[in-house]
Amino acid sequence: MNQIHFFTIQFIEYFTRDQILPSLADFVRIPNLSPQFDPQWQDNGLLDKASNHIVSWIEQQKIPNCKVEMLSIQGAPKAIHVSIKAQNPITVFYYGHYDKQPHFPGWRDGFGPTIPVIEGHRMFGRGVADDGYAPYAAIAALQTLLSQGLEHPTIEMLFEGEEESGSNFLMQYFDLLELKRVDIMVALDSGSGDYERLWLTSSLRGSMKIDLCVKVLESPINTDDGGNVPQALNIIRVLLNRLEDPVTGQVHKSLQTIIPADRYEECLQSADLVQIEFSRQCDKMESCRVKQYINRNWKPAVSYIGQDGFPSTRKMIDQIIPELIIRLSIRLPPNKCAKEAANFVKQLLEKDPPFNANVTANIIAAGSGLNLKSFSPKLKDILNTASKLFFNGNESRVFHEGASIPFLNQLNQRSPQAEFLVLGVLGPDSNAHGANEMLDLNYMKGLIGCLAYTMNQFIKS
Repeated sequence: MNQIHFFTIQFIEYFTRDQILPSLADFVRIPNLSPQFDPQWQDNGLLDKASNHIVSWIEQQKIPNCKVEMLSIQGAPKAIHVSIKAQNPITVFYYGHYDKQPHFPGWRDGFGPTIPVIEGHRMFGRGVADDGYAPYAAIAALQTLLSQGLEHPTIEMLFEGEEESGSNFLMQYFDLLELKRVDIMVALDSGSGDYERLWLTSSLRGSMKIDLCVKVLESPINTDDGGNVPQALNIIRVLLNRLEDPVTGQVHKSLQTIIPADRYEECLQSADLVQIEFSRQCDKMESCRVKQYINRNWKPAVSYIGQDGFPSTRKMIDQIIPELIIRLSIRLPPNKCAKEAANFVKQLLEKDPPFNANVTANIIAAGSGLNLKSFSPKLKDILNTASKLFFNGNESRVFHEGASIPFLNQLNQRSPQAEFLVLGVLGPDSNAHGANEMLDLNYMKGLIGCLAYTMNQFIKS
């Protein structure tokens, strides 16, 4: 271990303990929720309180040539913009968010969504890992370089307040920055396969939501056995079988894809390192870990997440249901166009309806996934070296996210020439959208070191 590396690790330890954790704990104590989950967000001011808290902390760091401002668009939570100029023209852009998921029940005794708890090397509380740590980690990486007198690039940061609600205004905020150059784009809202190495996400699945509405045209008869009268539920069952095999779960071939060779090779390298846990006792569709991993991140999947139309009172329990709405949530392969896929599913479900029923498939949302270009050899070598330096000699690995963050594809399209680092701290047991949300502090510190090393080495090479 060289002297600079030793002092870098010591600085990150100190900075995390004395600067990050006290402020991150206060951030947890603010019960700010994303706008979708808090209809009163504009009146109660909790999102403003959270963003002001982060801005105040950044200003207290007294970083040279640093400008911090709050951006505002009508009807949207404010966005935090941080700009730190440097003498060299290389520009690194950081993205993160400060809004939070709902609290949800099920927190351990003594823990809670607004009660920051540190247990060993883990910190618990709503928003610690998704995504409250992000501004702290980005600033810590810069401060690490400054503490050693090392050169850093020009840095632009944007932290929004509605990621959990769809990031409806993010592109407008990004365009307000009028960035003329982005060399590396860093999104800090992804996951990791474990906490033993640096993980870099190369793909995320796309997604769409569709409301399948079925209305029986002939008047149903209220009988004990239903007779031969078609019910909306029978019709929906027939329609859904068009979309996926009811026995195997195999989704229609038109929603499948060919996995690019480089992505497939990455999956082979990462599959055995990523734990794929099943929350309930069930038979796994695949026994092979590689196939399980690919099913999770490169195959389409259909979920049924809501319904409307069932009788609401016990007195009506025997009534035939003439109208029913089922909401479908469909994950798409990362390289599948969501708009084209949504139009295909709409036509598939609406064409030739059984029993001459009235069938409509309403597209609620459709967002394409992300399939990143491969890193340049220079950056790939830098990232691998960083992982070995800050994670006990372990080489970096590539993660393939089964979830969806549609705006990442939009960011990628805004700066197609940039190297795109999608990473984060959402590893095993992080519980990002559930009870006992957790941040692995050791992994965050390793990530800070990797970011600092990457920024410095990229401008030198």
